[in-house]
Amino acid sequence: MSAGHWLATMRKYCTLKISNCSRMGLIRVLLALAVVGSHFSAMKNMRFVGGEVAVEAFFTISGFYMAMVIGKYDSLRSFWKSRYLRLYPTYFVCAVLSFFLLKEGIVYFYQISAVPVAAAIVLLFTNITIFFQDVVMFLAVQNGHLVFTSNFSQSSPPLYSLLFLAQGWSLGSELTFYFLAPFLLVRSDRWLWILVGFSLLTKLILAVAGLNYDPWTYRFFPSELAFFLLGSLSYRIYSAHRVRVFTIRGAWCIYTLVLLAICLFQAVPITYPIKRYVFYVIFIPSLGFIFDLFKQSKLDTQMGMLSYPLYCSHPLVLSYFFPIVLGWHPGGTFFSTWAAYGASISLALVVYWLVEVPAERFRHGYIRKREITRD
Repeated sequence: MSAGHWLATMRKYCTLKISNCSRMGLIRVLLALAVVGSHFSAMKNMRFVGGEVAVEAFFTISGFYMAMVIGKYDSLRSFWKSRYLRLYPTYFVCAVLSFFLLKEGIVYFYQISAVPVAAAIVLLFTNITIFFQDVVMFLAVQNGHLVFTSNFSQSSPPLYSLLFLAQGWSLGSELTFYFLAPFLLVRSDRWLWILVGFSLLTKLILAVAGLNYDPWTYRFFPSELAFFLLGSLSYRIYSAHRVRVFTIRGAWCIYTLVLLAICLFQAVPITYPIKRYVFYVIFIPSLGFIFDLFKQSKLDTQMGMLSYPLYCSHPLVLSYFFPIVLGWHPGGTFFSTWAAYGASISLALVVYWLVEVPAERFRHGYIRKREITRD
């Protein structure tokens, strides 16, 4: 496919007028807090949708936005550079802080020197670049060799524990999707639905085969690709019918329903698997309505920008500030849960202003100067 044909195909699908992609702010912050809550003993009803559902919801939002913005770029290279520069600065800063504060620098090098050379190379490469952090979840050191494993805990030492940011694995999945997106999103809706079907079938086969535990439940990219593509299809379907279906009142109703689904998820008295997929049925078709509802809101944009630094930086609060600096571990009470959430949001604000803002200025300036062909 020529560059011109690729660009024309992409622009055909980019029908919503956008100036910034950091929308759905409150929803994204709540999903990030769900991840925070999954990393300590948060009060049950304040864990929102939980870590697994939150990550897959982020995957669908990513797919939605990539379908929206990909036609803005004049080449594959410009798209890939832009997406990588969007993730890397905040990751890098949080990873460096984690290396010194949580991994204790010298101690980390002692640990990594004890693993096989192949494992050390993989770990250093993925920690520095983000690429393939999700793959580390399927690797282990056994009998002095680096091998693939079905259970990442059966490793000595567990390789996932040598990632600078434990949650960085999802960024590895994001980068894999960004790499594939220009080739997948030129396909018709029919082909995308077929790929969704194969991806979900993979998820089902894994569950039937007994691989219904972490990391297979939400870290295996082939079975998670469905969520990225469902987000992209949500964008396509909504943008094709927006004029007929969008109303302010209807969008507010949908937004309220989604907020209730997130906030009351733990309290709903049905089994987790059913509750999980009912949530997706509500959440995924709502993305276009919510985006349109808040596309002029500066506050919502700022909140949306906060979700990524919150996602990356919160272990510094949970694993360093509270236990080491204050000598206190947040527990499952109302006060401690909100203390952990409040401190995590406070650090995220600092990271946002000191890292995200200048990094985004650089990214947009770089793209505008070199590679973006139109607003």
